[in-house]
Amino acid sequence: MKNMEMTIKQLADELGVSKPTIRNIVSKLGIQSKLRKVGNRYTLSDTQITQVKLQISKNEVLSESEKTKKSESQALSESEKSEKSKSQMLSESEKTEKSKSQMLSESEKNEKIGKSDAFRIRKIEK
Repeated sequence: MKNMEMTIKQLADELGVSKPTIRNIVSKLGIQSKLRKVGNRYTLSDTQITQVKLQISKNEVLSESEKTKKSESQALSESEKSEKSKSQMLSESEKTEKSKSQMLSESEKNEKIGKSDAFRIRKIEK
C-alpha cells in the first residue's frame, strides 16, 4: 500500500474548508513541525490527514452541539420574553381594574353627596 500525501490546499479542498482552517487544526494538534516541505508547500502524511479529519469531525460535532445549545437558549429567551410580556399585560390589566374601581368609588361618593344635597334641599324647601 502506497503512502499517500496531500498538500494543505488539497486536503482543504477535499474537506470543503479553508487552508487557514487546516493550518489551525495542524497547529492545534501540534504536528506542524512534522509536516514535510516539498518546494514551497507542506504535505501531510496519511496519519496526519487522518488526525486532521478526526479533529474536523469533532469540531463539527461540537459545532452542532453549540448550535443546539444556542437554539435551546434562544427558545428559553423567547419563552422568558413571552412570560414578561404576559406579566406586563397582567400588570396593565390590574392597573386598569384599579383605576375602574377608583372611578366607581368616586362615582359612588358623588352619588352620596348628590343624595345628601338633594335631601338638604328638600329640608330647606319645607
